[in-house]
Amino acid sequence: MTHDKVKNILNDYFDENLDIEVDIETQNHISECADCSQYLYSLQDLMNKVEKLPRSLKPHVDYWQDIFHEMSSIKTDALKQQEEIQLKEAGQQIKQDDTDDFVIEQKKIEAEDLLNWEKKKVEYLTKLKTPQVRNTLIGVLSACLIFFLYITFFLKGPSWEVKKFQVSGSTHEILGELPDDGIIKSDAITRFEIHTPSTGVLTIAPNSRIQKLQTDKVQLYAGALTANKENATKPLTIVVPSAEIKDFFVGGHYRAVVDDNNITSINVSDGWVSIIFNDIETIVLSNHTCKIHPDSGMGLPYLNTSSTVFIDAVNNYCFQNPNNEEALIAVLTKAEKSNVLTLWNLLKRVSRKQRDMVIYTMFGLLGDPPIGVTDEGLRSLNPEMMQKLIEEIEPEI
Repeated sequence: MTHDKVKNILNDYFDENLDIEVDIETQNHISECADCSQYLYSLQDLMNKVEKLPRSLKPHVDYWQDIFHEMSSIKTDALKQQEEIQLKEAGQQIKQDDTDDFVIEQKKIEAEDLLNWEKKKVEYLTKLKTPQVRNTLIGVLSACLIFFLYITFFLKGPSWEVKKFQVSGSTHEILGELPDDGIIKSDAITRFEIHTPSTGVLTIAPNSRIQKLQTDKVQLYAGALTANKENATKPLTIVVPSAEIKDFFVGGHYRAVVDDNNITSINVSDGWVSIIFNDIETIVLSNHTCKIHPDSGMGLPYLNTSSTVFIDAVNNYCFQNPNNEEALIAVLTKAEKSNVLTLWNLLKRVSRKQRDMVIYTMFGLLGDPPIGVTDEGLRSLNPEMMQKLIEEIEPEI
């Protein structure tokens, strides 16, 4: 018999539930086994202590009141949370109801607007069917169409026909129209002619480059451009470095050249040409030449047959020693009667005090001033007197 079996039997032995034979055998084993004897002793001691315990236990402190309050608090919190949840759900429901009402109202408004539009559309269609409104509409559409055609074809301006020539021959090739911003560049063996309906014929020399800026405006970047304005009906503007060349009167013939240093030379064969440089106008008549230095300034026009000393004096005053009185006196002392156009333009360049010297020299060469022209009027650059004087000068030169 093992110890475990004996311990189980000891429990029954302690409870006096064993048979006599088993009880005797158990007592014999206990007397011989120290472990089982100790187990039985511990079991008896435990039972004795249990017997000493009171039949009912009463705590020294009554905790039922605290337990009641705690349970009440838990219930109160649960009820409060339930109320908050119900309020939140109620608020969401109200918000949803308001949203539904707003959507319904919006749909109602949209439906009313659509109905009103359909009514107006029916009214418009009914009015359009009347002859008066239909004819008015046709008139407006026709006017718009005419305006569109005018903008497209007439305001665009007349076309510029471009012809290409070989330098050594007279045969040419038609290249088509030159559009706005179109560029033409010639090489060493070709030249071009541009035939315009209203601004004459433009000839581009070999090794030249021009660009059409607007209907009646071109820019010369390099090389030579000749303008034949004999049959022109509108003025032409040629843009060169730092200046613009314009027709003073429509008609004439002139040539502009821009060299590698951007120095421009204008030679007028026929007619009057105006050059604008820094808001100062210089007028060049036929058989005169004028130079423009972008860095140094605007030159004075001089007759093509002028003496070399006079031309040198003019260039020295304009480009080397501008506003120098000695250089000015050199121009005046070397001037001849044929150089009075130079002196006329010089009036615009000098100070009021220096104009007396120019006026004295000019009328010393021409004789008495024209009727209606006075020294005081010329000192103040009176436009009418200046125009009358240059008209009197032209036949003299």
